[in-house]
Amino acid sequence: MRAVLLNSLGLFVIILIGYLTKRLNLLTKADGSLISKIVVNVTLPAAIIVNLQSLVIKNQLLLLILAGVFLNLVMIIIGHWFSKRQEQVEREFLMYSVSGYNIGNFAIPFVQSFMPQAIPILSFFDIGNSIMLAGDQM
Repeated sequence: MRAVLLNSLGLFVIILIGYLTKRLNLLTKADGSLISKIVVNVTLPAAIIVNLQSLVIKNQLLLLILAGVFLNLVMIIIGHWFSKRQEQVEREFLMYSVSGYNIGNFAIPFVQSFMPQAIPILSFFDIGNSIMLAGDQM
């Protein structure tokens, strides 16, 4: 229990530091863009590569890719159902907005601090998630 609380406290302190740097105007918007590029292009891929190095791929893990695609489709259908009375543009926006899981920015850092052995499994789900979120841009 103590390890969980310490990990949670560490994540909270990181969030607090980010909030304070914004509040005290220590960083500009340009700095935020640079930090975002570093996180997306260096930190997250490095975390995934390090955690995938000892993974033995089993057929069951490939099902997680299908689960990522399927659960995004479910969310798109729910968005379609809730937006029946909206105009076409608003409907499309809602359907796109409700799909997708914020795995890279939220789940990976959180899970890595508690259960690093789960990162490879989460990464397979994120493959299906990524296909649904950026599939039309590939």
